[in-house]
Amino acid sequence: MSVTLNLFGQLRHIADADEVSIDVATDSTLLSTLKALAGNYDDSFSTMLFDESGAVRPTMMVLINETTIDKANPPSIQDGDQITLLSAIAGG
Repeated sequence: MSVTLNLFGQLRHIADADEVSIDVATDSTLLSTLKALAGNYDDSFSTMLFDESGAVRPTMMVLINETTIDKANPPSIQDGDQITLLSAIAGG
């Protein structure tokens, strides 16, 4: 099945793209989908997206089909889903 990922902030910069479509297995989870995405880029992408335990960083906001999700209990991924990744922005 195919899903589209919308990238913002530093992830967009690392990927040099604001939108990426990838094909994943029918039974893919959010985590396996994001790991498949990260496998297409260098280690800086994974470092930005995942913490040391391999979980999505708490500072990363994840939306599926424009709805913010609970990363601890994400919904299943469906064909055609749009996953948006927003990294935290700091500064002043």
